[in-house]
Amino acid sequence: MPFIEHTLAVADVAVALIEQANASHFELLDLQPEPSCWRTFTGPGGTVTSLNPDLFVVTADPSTETHSFVEVDCETEHGPDIRRKCSTYQQYFHTGAEQQARGLFPAVVWIVPTTRRANALQDVIRGDQTLNPSLFWVITTEQTLGQLAPYGASTT
Repeated sequence: MPFIEHTLAVADVAVALIEQANASHFELLDLQPEPSCWRTFTGPGGTVTSLNPDLFVVTADPSTETHSFVEVDCETEHGPDIRRKCSTYQQYFHTGAEQQARGLFPAVVWIVPTTRRANALQDVIRGDQTLNPSLFWVITTEQTLGQLAPYGASTT
């Protein structure tokens, strides 16, 4: 059941983006679900490492683009798993591969169902001295469009 719940939650994010873009609230320049959005890179010690976001999204208005790796959390991952995933994002950031390909590193956006869960994830990220918290955004489901497409679109 957690797999189905997670798959539907990711699909909800994608559908909301597509619907709002089709309503001309913004342009949806890129929407890559998994596994299309996964990135493979050489990690520490020369190991091949895989970064597996749930979505990669690029939205735009006439003057701005917003690039995001999206992680949808359904309160099933524990602190060590979140730290490990954040560490993988940070390792990928340090390769410079995304910056070379796109000219920037996308925001890593964790979408969680409640404020309580958002606070818990923020505590995990801030509690790990090896992580750079500025790479990560933790938001609730209600804040999704405002973060991924901050161009005056509706908040649903």
